[in-house]
Amino acid sequence: MSIETGMKKKSFAGLPKSFTCIALLVILLASSVYICFHIYSNRRTRPNIFIILIDALREDHLGCYGYYRDTSPHIDEFARDSKKFEGVISACSWTSPSIASLFTSLYVSSHGLMTHSQKCTDILNPQFETLAEALKKKGYTTAAFIANRWIREEFNYNQGFDTFEQVGGDIPRPGAAAVKERVILWLKDRPKQPFFAYIHFMDVHGPYYPPYPYNTFFTRKNRRELTDQEYNKLRYLKYEGQRDLNFYISQYDGGIRYCDYNIGKIMQYLREAGLYNDSVIILTSDHGEAFFEHGECDHGFTLYNEEIRVPLIIRLPPSASSEINDCILPQLIDIGVTILDMIGARFPYDVDGLSLLCAIKKGKVDQWRDAQFSEEYMKGFPKAAMIKEGIKYIYNIFEGRIVEVYDMADDDREQNNLAAAHSFSDFYACIEKQIQEWLTGKECLRNKISGKRDRANIDARTLEQLKSLGYIQPASGVDN
Repeated sequence: MSIETGMKKKSFAGLPKSFTCIALLVILLASSVYICFHIYSNRRTRPNIFIILIDALREDHLGCYGYYRDTSPHIDEFARDSKKFEGVISACSWTSPSIASLFTSLYVSSHGLMTHSQKCTDILNPQFETLAEALKKKGYTTAAFIANRWIREEFNYNQGFDTFEQVGGDIPRPGAAAVKERVILWLKDRPKQPFFAYIHFMDVHGPYYPPYPYNTFFTRKNRRELTDQEYNKLRYLKYEGQRDLNFYISQYDGGIRYCDYNIGKIMQYLREAGLYNDSVIILTSDHGEAFFEHGECDHGFTLYNEEIRVPLIIRLPPSASSEINDCILPQLIDIGVTILDMIGARFPYDVDGLSLLCAIKKGKVDQWRDAQFSEEYMKGFPKAAMIKEGIKYIYNIFEGRIVEVYDMADDDREQNNLAAAHSFSDFYACIEKQIQEWLTGKECLRNKISGKRDRANIDARTLEQLKSLGYIQPASGVDN
């Protein structure tokens, strides 16, 4: 026996029993406090995470963003308890590139998912790490419940997911109720925590067929007659003989209300299961939808606000209350970086997204971008948009020149093209150079990470599903 051990035993033996009991109680209490703090700390630093994405949802068709119709009572309630970002821009105006950007926090030129034909499509290169893969490294259980047939395992969107479910099997577009049921069943099986769930609804995407009674929720007081050209442009959205644009908008809004109801049911279950308060919950969209504001209906055609401006609502545990700084220029690519920042993680290489965490907690940011960017490569000429200091520039990539300029402060609907009214000056030449250098820099980033764009064939079954959703047109092979 060592002298030190002997002294310790002697000193304890010499103490009154009451003192010894008190000492043991103090040690036990201290240990309990440490264990509880450790558990609580783990819950705070590794919360459960939900991304709820409503495909093709315009920001300005939600009540919490000022829409005049009551399309989103449950989302509005959620927004009151969360951080709502304004002026959020998607990386692209159609699904495949936009979701790739959401998963990787990279712009379209950085990850390379740009185009497709009727036979093959760009796919996600496995060299890019996805948000699900990054969370898996941190011990997260990961699951995805998808209603969109573009977001498939064959195209590598399953990277990092333990569960990757195309809800409804071969059904081209399963409804929100089916997605909700699959999510709740998965939660009832008590997946190992912490977990990350990506939930992708499709009910707002065309063709607009909300179920009864949601197809009757919003009546049209006025009629907006479609021209012959507009009616023909409806393509897969068309109700035969229906030439009232406001009818189509009412059905689009009915889809939002139907989706909102089922999201409300998910939120209700989270509260009942004790998961709501301790979870990060993010609601957003991949792109918007046009209703002939600029001569097109649907999406994937342009980079106007109706197609690329999306909602972004983030709830942290516990929810912080502060205003968002006006200088923030948020984008969809910021979501992944923000989530990883919450748990003290990051992507293994530099990405394009920036963390919104400081903005959510304090209403300000320490580091931020000076411009927002979006790209479109499928329809018309390949184009890029840059929004900087309140001015939006639309750039023709083929021709290497700015073709449209809008002052967002005075012309948020983008009706007055300043490029047509003013001759191009050295200032515009400087802006063109900035955009071209930006595009070149993104291509260099892609080459540094992956080195190439990957492609895959589209099988016959998938092709038919995509055609039914308007993604691929039988004659032209264009998508949205």
